[in-house]
Amino acid sequence: MAASREANKQHRKHLTREKRAEASRLAFNMAKKSDSIGEAAEVIAKTYGVSKTTAQSWIRRGRYLADQAKKARDTTRR
Repeated sequence: MAASREANKQHRKHLTREKRAEASRLAFNMAKKSDSIGEAAEVIAKTYGVSKTTAQSWIRRGRYLADQAKKARDTTRR
């Protein structure tokens, strides 16, 4: 979990694109297991030191990345 180590630096919340994508996938997987996006967003916000709305956007981004990967797999099968 390199992204959480980066977020734990006190004055620095910026994550690189790759680490943000990793965090988005993790956030989406947590949201799938949870009943609501809000609950998962609170956990993600505490884990990475970001706001709840940022965590919600990460969950949405994770869903988008998962859909993209699924479409790519389906295209490859054809």
